[in-house]
Amino acid sequence: MLGFRIFFKGIRNIWEEMLPLGAMSFVTFLALALAPLLVWAVLQFQLPLVLLVLAVPLALPGPPAWYALHVVAQRVANGFAIRWDHFWEAFRPWFGKVWAYSAVSAAIFGLALFNGVFYANQFPDAGWSTWAAGAWLAVGVLWLALQLYVIPYFIEQEQKRWRTALRNAFLTLGAHPLMTLILLVLTVIVLVISILIVPPMFVVYGPIWWVMMGTTAVTHVVAEFRKAQPATEPGVEVTPEAAEDPAALVAKYKNRGIQ
Repeated sequence: MLGFRIFFKGIRNIWEEMLPLGAMSFVTFLALALAPLLVWAVLQFQLPLVLLVLAVPLALPGPPAWYALHVVAQRVANGFAIRWDHFWEAFRPWFGKVWAYSAVSAAIFGLALFNGVFYANQFPDAGWSTWAAGAWLAVGVLWLALQLYVIPYFIEQEQKRWRTALRNAFLTLGAHPLMTLILLVLTVIVLVISILIVPPMFVVYGPIWWVMMGTTAVTHVVAEFRKAQPATEPGVEVTPEAAEDPAALVAKYKNRGIQ
């Protein structure tokens, strides 16, 4: 099945560049975790609240580092070598756009999770609350699944627009529901096991594990789509705009019946 093939291909991609990807993944983990850890420490140990001001500069590199990790993962998935230059150079160009999308994405996921828990706890005896909580949690899971694909599509696109990346992510999920389910379940299982049994493994390889699975899937879908595109003349390649056409993407996979 395609989902399992993508999963094991993602593992192979990580294995081929294990040391540099592990180092970059660890840096990304620190960039994402330092601000929340500071907030937790201040609240847990009743430290001076003024220390919370430091959470702002500590949080700034988080989303750009997450994006940079996707950039190097995309290079590996396409068979290219990686260097630290590739990682650091991906920080600045899309800093504002990456932060804006990350804030909106986190808010949507947080809202879905909060509402799911709220309805389940506040109205435990009402039959409708179970449906409401389930609906909100389903929205959260759907949004989480989409995050496997959104940034990889954003990187692949010639014109960097989150709207296009989200649309392509939705269409890929619709064309490949089974692949998405397999990837999401296996990825989450591996991450949970690493947290419970080998936490240092999660700290080092947790971020790249998630990133590489989605990147490998998008790289496969885009490569298959581009192969199927006829050139208008001998030696003429498909334009980036045509390669990003989501309607053609869905039509191709519906016609092939790939799952």
